[in-house]
Amino acid sequence: MKKRIAALVLALVMVLGLVPSVAFAEEEGSIKIYMSVSNAGTLATCNDGEVMAFREVTVTDYDANNMITFHEALIAAHNTYFDGGAEAGYDDGGGFVQKVWGVANGGSYFFNQNGVSIPVGVKEQEIAENDYLTVCIMEDAEGFSDVANTYFKDASDQIVNRVEINATDALELTLIGCVLDYNTWQTVPTALPNIAIVIWQDGVKQLGSLKTGDDGKVSVSFTQPGKYVLTAEGQLDGKTIMAPTCLVTVKSTDIDPTDPTDPTDPEEPTDPGTTDTPQDVSTVLNDTMAQLAKTVTAPAFNNEWTVLCLARGGYYEKDNAYFTGYYDRIVEYVNKTAASVTLANGALHKTKSTDNSRLILALSAIGKDATSVGDWNLITPYEDFSWIKKQGINGPIFALIALDTHGYQTADTTIRQQCIDYILSKKLEGGGWALSGTAADPDITAMALQALVNYKDQ
Repeated sequence: MKKRIAALVLALVMVLGLVPSVAFAEEEGSIKIYMSVSNAGTLATCNDGEVMAFREVTVTDYDANNMITFHEALIAAHNTYFDGGAEAGYDDGGGFVQKVWGVANGGSYFFNQNGVSIPVGVKEQEIAENDYLTVCIMEDAEGFSDVANTYFKDASDQIVNRVEINATDALELTLIGCVLDYNTWQTVPTALPNIAIVIWQDGVKQLGSLKTGDDGKVSVSFTQPGKYVLTAEGQLDGKTIMAPTCLVTVKSTDIDPTDPTDPTDPEEPTDPGTTDTPQDVSTVLNDTMAQLAKTVTAPAFNNEWTVLCLARGGYYEKDNAYFTGYYDRIVEYVNKTAASVTLANGALHKTKSTDNSRLILALSAIGKDATSVGDWNLITPYEDFSWIKKQGINGPIFALIALDTHGYQTADTTIRQQCIDYILSKKLEGGGWALSGTAADPDITAMALQALVNYKDQ
């Protein structure tokens, strides 16, 4: 039951501090911090289609008062990762903070620094190099009942914001939430049971069956090297928890072929007269697909990569109940979601074209026609290139791959060429592609090359 006095106490703790009008001129001197934003229990989306999960932010002393504050970090984060910048997404309201990440909910926000709720207003709270800042946009904007400070801890009881593991290792964590004790009016770190674990990679959400145990503990394994965002979504006694963030880098356990101590180094072969013998990898592939099928037993929207792998790998026949059940759930999802999106043209998200593209890839893999899914044609939105590129380079890359999975045509015959031109225009000076920055990213580069492979003559 919501208690009015609890709401008042939390309102004081929650730092709805006075902030001055947003300024945009940068001063000399800056620091680097990492920020996450949770919106009503899920990680917020950035202007590049990725989630706002401890994204690197360069913060300067906008106020020129020789102190860099949480407020200035919010300005910098919006300017970097929110469409329209701080002017569009962050509003002081002439007093208490009234808008964060474009959400104006009457000032129901919670701000944390390195796992601790800040005790003063965002303008007064000083921050430092390499701080980890989290922002909770509450779902309960009236009673403030959200568990508004959550994080993962390791076996040594240390907060884990980022971690590096081998692909063969399991990540053992405990999900902690700071829950208000109504007797002492203090927040108490509490293990959160039965909360769904969510994994993001490249802007794609994978929600499986993994949940924390009764003790809040969870063991997470990753089969492929790469960079992942580990978070959680759920409620504790009806109270929405803030989406926590742990950045996970999974390393390959393969021997480095460029290591000079490796006798199989291709530069210095043990026996130059021999050739490599192809290896039978079918057992490894089947074991991997079996694990995927075991992990995702009832695939639905957001499980497209699993469906794609199992279909392309031939693990199930296309008429298997695994795929037919998936398609039935997709039809229901598409009919509901496409009707709710303001574009009303078959788009599943008003800014994320990859939601359509990812689904088209999976549907093509199981032999389904993307032009007729329930009541909607998923190809129609691709007539609008401005919609395709709202996610930056990710949009045109996946649009081109999706359209080519089954030779789908658009009424505007220039769409494919617009995608090609956009991708080529984003090629880095030193070669390769990246979501942002000047260093080529192998994942994005590989996807760009896959998208362009049918157009290599250009």
